[in-house]
Amino acid sequence: MNRALAYVHDSRPPYQRIAGPIYPQAISEHIIGHSVQSSAQITVSASDIQEEWIRPGMCWLLESSIGEDPWAGFVVEEALPYKPDSITISLLGPKEALLSVEVAVRLPVPVSRGQAVQRVLEIAQELNIGLFPGVIEQEGAAVSIDVRAETVSQFIDTIKESSAMDWRERCVVADNQITFYLDFGLLKHATNIVLQAQDLVDGTNEFTRNQVISSLTVLGQAGSFATREANSTRELSNRTGAAPNEEGISPLDPVSRALLASRDIGPAASRHNIEISERMGGSSLSSYIEERHLELLRGVDQVTLTIDATRNNGRLPKLGDVVSLRVPGWALDLDVEADIHIIEIRSMPDQGKRELLANVLLPEEILI
Repeated sequence: MNRALAYVHDSRPPYQRIAGPIYPQAISEHIIGHSVQSSAQITVSASDIQEEWIRPGMCWLLESSIGEDPWAGFVVEEALPYKPDSITISLLGPKEALLSVEVAVRLPVPVSRGQAVQRVLEIAQELNIGLFPGVIEQEGAAVSIDVRAETVSQFIDTIKESSAMDWRERCVVADNQITFYLDFGLLKHATNIVLQAQDLVDGTNEFTRNQVISSLTVLGQAGSFATREANSTRELSNRTGAAPNEEGISPLDPVSRALLASRDIGPAASRHNIEISERMGGSSLSSYIEERHLELLRGVDQVTLTIDATRNNGRLPKLGDVVSLRVPGWALDLDVEADIHIIEIRSMPDQGKRELLANVLLPEEILI
């Protein structure tokens, strides 16, 4: 049963609606997520559309009845089979579609990661693309903004890689027009939603524990590898790799140390990470490494759920929500009782299902 509607919108801001609703024959690969390039692929009857509606750059809006907020994307390519009964349309989310433009900017002083993202989005507005800064959290170590051979989209990805934060696409529909926003931050929204065994259906339902990162070394920006400043977090010294000459040590907080100790059941249970950050240096490096290590600890345990979107409880969770998962007897002698943060959703409206990928949250003290 189809549980979605599609609408055609103009290719330029304010992206005015020009046709619809259209009832897709199928919707596949509809993906949204934190720091995930959203996309969708829909199949429509050839008799329901006009050729100019599926040219690259045209905007389409999807509305789903199984829990997803309205989502809009842009046609990537136009593929026309000979005398088709149906047409498959590939849509790309607004970040990549609208922000694949190069900008040259240099700020005189380092700014927070949130300020950096906001500034580059403001510069992109000069091109009248219809994508604006959304919810921008300003916390975090400072980062340098300077001229690089990269697009706005690539710049935001670089900032995310040197951050414990994420970006998220969002669209708002009003008066049949679409306004796009890009949010940046931890993007958590507390809820009282509880998912239980009866909400799960056939699909991927899996609880995953990974190796924990016991220590981290980050090499900062420099003209050569030998001169890179380094900083490390260290808890289990026997798992810390070789370090450059000049190195600072950032101790972990007591709760983090307790978590690592509980997971350290042997030499293969944890590992040391080494990363290079081209936009970090000086005092910001020591602040950043603690944030980065915390980010790696937050994502160490994950859960994938396929939930029944025909049930009200299955339609409630949204991207970024923190919900409770209470499933006794998950496997072997394990009962899963945890708070989880939803970071990716794969929507399957034709099947009445939603697949959620979520991080299992650490104790609240670690999230401070």
